[in-house]
Parts: sequence; structure tokens; C-alpha cells
Amino acid sequence: MNLKSILFFALVFSMMVFNSGCGKKKEETPEVKTNVTAKTKIKEIKSIESATKKKNKDEVEKMLAALPPNERAKMEELLKKSEKEKGSNAENEEDVKLPKWFEPNQEVKDIVDKASKALRMDLSDEEKIKAIEDLEGIDNPIVLAVVDEALDEANVDIREAALDAIMELADPIVLPTVMKALDDEDPDIREYALDALMDINDESINEALMKALDDENADVRDNAVDTMLYIEEPSIIPSLAKAMESEDQDVREKAIITIEDIADPRAVDALIEKGLLSDDEELREDSLDSIEFITDQEFKDYNDARAWWDQNRDTFKFDE
Repeated sequence: MNLKSILFFALVFSMMVFNSGCGKKKEETPEVKTNVTAKTKIKEIKSIESATKKKNKDEVEKMLAALPPNERAKMEELLKKSEKEKGSNAENEEDVKLPKWFEPNQEVKDIVDKASKALRMDLSDEEKIKAIEDLEGIDNPIVLAVVDEALDEANVDIREAALDAIMELADPIVLPTVMKALDDEDPDIREYALDALMDINDESINEALMKALDDENADVRDNAVDTMLYIEEPSIIPSLAKAMESEDQDVREKAIITIEDIADPRAVDALIEKGLLSDDEELREDSLDSIEFITDQEFKDYNDARAWWDQNRDTFKFDE
């Protein structure tokens, strides 16, 4: 049994302990303490999951050592048992895929339900914000419905607190919520919503990035290209191509810098078709420099670069 499999069982055990323990604590402790306990346990489980994915045995063992003695003893016993089975079965065993999301227990559901009810009750804005802030750290799609509700609130601080709850989801599932936030009347909310896309490498987010590039506010447009600069993957080439046509010089320049470092034929396509045909002389020069840097060739103009690339596109090898 490989390390990933071993740690998977350890993770499952942690979640079982969490689920059973939370039910008891809910009756015995104040509500505020319950929320903190739930979020702390969730973070512990997610930390183990993250270390497992990275196959960092030392980090996982360190975290397991921090568990209460009774939990640690049971998990160490499980690990030892699994280690003995490793060897002959390792080559034939398929890797166990960890679940992307933890299964919310009742305590987590109660936190979410409390936040949802707070938005519908006649409470002060401060009380609503506090209830929404309790969602931060759950990092599960279960919070999305409440976040969508909160984005309809008149108070901008409530809407901003709601966005905090989706910043670590790192999954295309947040796209509808981000798209809704991009229609917010406050440019700061529109700008901040884009931060939820920074760890998502998926073509679906081009919809939001392109929408942000058309925003009337320069800071929103700038954060859109900053998000692309952070992602720097082939999946967002369509948005980078659009950014190269932006009315903002800074946006155009960042798009060139980003797309130059993406090892994909579509990046060169964009540099040729969007960059070399631009009305902006500086953009044309920068695009030509990028194409020459990528291909290690020298070109006179668009026609020269286009002809060479058409002949070599299918066989061209990007530097690793």
C-alpha cells in the first residue's frame, strides 16, 4: 500500500473523529466556541489532505503528532498496519483518489444555516457580517448559496465578507458567484471577486476574465490581467489575447509579459495575430521581441513571422 493510500485512511479516520466529536461538543459548549472548533478541525483535516497530495510524509507525521493522544495512537496503529501491507501489493494497487471536498457534518451545516438565517432576519449589519465571517475557513461549496444571498445585501462590507468565504475554494464551481459579483455596483467588489479565480486553471474562467476586461473601472481591468499573470497557463490564452487589445497600456504590456512565458502554440498565434497587427507601435515591437525570444528566430514583420510559424507550428518545441 503506497503512502497516499496510507494517508488517505488516516484522513478518513480524522474526519470520522471530527464528525462524531462535533455532535457532543455542540450540546456542551457555547455557540461561538463551537464555530471555532469546527473551523479548526476542518483546517486540520485540509492540512493533512494537502500534505498527502504532496506526498510529504514528514509534514503529515508532524501534524498527526499534534493530535490528542487517543486519536494519535489509533492513527499510528493504522499507519503501522498499512506499512506492513505495502511491499508486494504496492505495484498492483491503484492510487486512492482523495475526495475534493470534505463531507460537511451537522456542525458545519449549522454554521452555514446560521449565516443564511442572519441575512433574512432583522439584524444589524455588524451581526450579519459576524455570521458571514464564520463561513471563512469552511472552504466547501456548501457556502456558495449563502454567499450569493449576501451579494444582494445593500451594505458593501457584508458583500465583501461574503467573498472572503470563497477565496480558497480554487474550483470552477465559484464561477457563477464571481460572475454575479462582477455585476456589483461597487468597483472594489468587482475587483476583489477576481481574486477567487487566481488558483483556478480552467478554461471556464475566461468568461469572467473577459467580462472584467470590459469593465468601466481601470482597477478591475488591471486586476483581471494580474489574475492572468498569476495563473500563467494555456487555459487563459483567450483572455490574454483579448487583453492585448485593451485600451490600457499597462494591461497590454502585462498580457505580453504573461503570454510570452506560456509554452503553447496558441500563445504565439496570439502574439502574431493580436500583437503584430496592432495599431499600437510599441505593442507591435514588444510582440515581435516576444516571438523572436520564443522561437529563437529573427523576423522583419508580420508576414515574415506568419510564414515561418505556419511552416513550423506543428513541430516546434518550446523550451522547458
